[in-house]
Amino acid sequence: MLSASGPTEGHIKRPSDGKEPKTWSSSSQAILTKDHCPDSQSYVFYMDIRSPGKMFDEFTRRAQEEYEARYIRGRVSMVYPKGDKLV
Repeated sequence: MLSASGPTEGHIKRPSDGKEPKTWSSSSQAILTKDHCPDSQSYVFYMDIRSPGKMFDEFTRRAQEEYEARYIRGRVSMVYPKGDKLV
């Protein structure tokens, strides 16, 4: 989605309606989204955080502290539309 040669020319847009998202999930996507959309808020829902690669713990901490990604431990039970947002 962030590729300059991609369908959105490097801009983050929802495929459903073409609008810029204001909420996001996952560490690397959270950092990239905050860089592109500074007023966005990212949420990462997890059961267990695993650190498979070198410096992954540092990357996760950086996403939380510098990019204000909110990590929420638990299991998502349902996602449903509410207006133009997903809850």
